[in-house]
Order: sequence, then C-alpha cells, then structure tokens
Amino acid sequence: MSASSFSHRARIEAVLLAAGSSTRMRGPNKLMARLDGVPLVCRALQVLRDAGFASPIVVLGHDANRIRALLGACEAAHGARLIEHHGHASGQQGSVVAGLAAVDPQAPAVMIMPADMPLLRPSDLRALVAAFDARAPGVEALVPYLGDRRGNPVIVAPQAVAAVLAAPEGGMRRYIDAHPQRVARFAAPNDHYTVDVDTPEALGELARRGAMRLDWSQG
Repeated sequence: MSASSFSHRARIEAVLLAAGSSTRMRGPNKLMARLDGVPLVCRALQVLRDAGFASPIVVLGHDANRIRALLGACEAAHGARLIEHHGHASGQQGSVVAGLAAVDPQAPAVMIMPADMPLLRPSDLRALVAAFDARAPGVEALVPYLGDRRGNPVIVAPQAVAAVLAAPEGGMRRYIDAHPQRVARFAAPNDHYTVDVDTPEALGELARRGAMRLDWSQG
C-alpha cells in the first residue's frame, strides 16, 4: 500500500459498533470472547488499524465499563475514541446515529462496522474503500452483498451522514432502504462481509470450520 493511499484512507472516519447487549448469546458478552487468544472487540480494532484507520470511534453501551477496561489492555485501542450510547437497548441503529454524531463533519466518508465480524481482514476493508472511491456520481452509500445477502461494513458519504443526523429515526438502515438510487452494491468476493457471531452456535461453527480457536476465559 502506498503512502498516498494510506493517507487518503486515514482521513476516512470509522465507527465501530460495540454497544449491543448480546442477548442471543444467552449470557456472555460476545465481544469479550477470545478468538485465537484475542478478544473479539480488540480483533475488530486491529483490523481497522491495519487497514489504515488510526482513530476509529468506538460506540459502547451494554457492559460499557467492562469493554472499556478490556480495551485498555488492547494495543489496537490506542488512539481510538470511546463514546457511550446510553440508549443502546433500543437497537443497533441508535448506536449508529450516536457514532455518526461524533464524526468529524469534514470527513470525506465514514465506514460503519459492527465489532462482531471476526472474518473481516484489512484487505477486505481496503477493497471496500477502493470501490467507494470509484463509485458513480450520486452514490452516497456502498453496501457489500454476497449474492442477495446484505453485509457489513458499509461506507457512506457526508450527504448520507447529514441526512441521517437530521432525521435519526431508523438510522442509516432506513436511509439506505429509502434511497436505493443513492446506494451501490459491492460484490463481496468472500463471506467475510456477511459472517457475524450472534449466538454460541455461530462462534462454535467458526471453530469447527477451522477459522479460529475459541475460548471464553475472559468472557
């Protein structure tokens, strides 16, 4: 990666969503699960850092104090900006809005990434940024798809951010659904963009397919 491309990517803001209550985990907070020895939330931050996002915004909510303490021991969290969304119980889109409200209004774009996508790699994020840079005029959001399955993260232009902050009900998802003419699809080359971990079974499946080793020693 050239210095100029890194510099360009570093100006794009990143919002990492780490506020969810993990209700489908039936107990443990999934973001504290260790995958190959690394907590899931720290893994997500490392992917962002390695892709060129030096100061991501991390939206905390459920278990905020425990996640904050965990991040304090993660080298990848150095430089991250932690904010707390007290309305996290209302759903993910509220956390998206809280993160967007903390974004530098001069940023040329924002990547919105859930923290529970353990297969994402820096190369996946770089491919998404390159596709966003090459988007057609009038496109304000880029969404990855694997076939007909919508994935994450998404990248949005300042116009989309402003529209969501002006009418936050429904968050970015409502904006994307309401303005298909402003949304481009990114054809995902793998399932890294669509695999998340909402249940113990999903985490176990990652281990069974050999993707990573799982333990709950810090969960």
